[in-house]
Amino acid sequence: MIRFPLLLNVVKSVWNPRKMILYTGLLLLIFMFVFTVFSYRVFYESYNAGFCDSMWICFLSTLDSAFKYDQGIGGFLKNPYEVYQDDEVKLVLRFIFDNFFNILVIIVMLNIVAGIIIDTFGELREQLQEYNQDLENQCFICGHDKETIEKESINLQNFSDHIKKEHYQWYYLFYIAYLREKDPTEYTGIESYVADKLDAVDITWFPLNKALCLKKDFGNEEEKNIVTSLESIKENAQELKNILVEIQTEIEEED
Repeated sequence: MIRFPLLLNVVKSVWNPRKMILYTGLLLLIFMFVFTVFSYRVFYESYNAGFCDSMWICFLSTLDSAFKYDQGIGGFLKNPYEVYQDDEVKLVLRFIFDNFFNILVIIVMLNIVAGIIIDTFGELREQLQEYNQDLENQCFICGHDKETIEKESINLQNFSDHIKKEHYQWYYLFYIAYLREKDPTEYTGIESYVADKLDAVDITWFPLNKALCLKKDFGNEEEKNIVTSLESIKENAQELKNILVEIQTEIEEED
């Protein structure tokens, strides 16, 4: 379920507001009990035989039938025009009772529960959209957004290249795992510094709001020359590797 955030939000939309839903359900039961007491005292003869022999059975019958019939409790009870054809007062009371029950219990209370779930799901969906937007448009390591990286970088670097090469989050995780496995007595100065920060739960060793690809963070001329030299060395090393592979292939073919 973790692999499907939308499905997880459906479950959370019911689970997160569980207290509010529970209290609303208790209020619903109180209303149902009040209606049951009234119907037990006034409309006892409207129940079919065996469905209202006691207050408890009458309450269970009302609770069970309220959501199973299209007309709510009115659809479960006997037709009032047959039971109270000679009693206009009870006929009017039954009309008020049936409609008031439908409005308060079936329409209002159930819509309140549905509204709580729908509102919670909407909030979770907005949070998921913001989270996905951050993943797609903001570097997790330095915090710079996509527009800044692509417009202000030295070589107009692509944002996907930045987060997969320069600030690839998994490299940082691998480095942390490497420090955890390495003997602390063998740490270098930089490794000791980072290890101390990790022990103190301090993330200031991350390049927060800094990226070498940005002009404002690139540094002085000497640093630029160093980076250029490193890039040149990398290219030359790749060329040398290709030459060695070709030589090895020729030797194998001669043999």
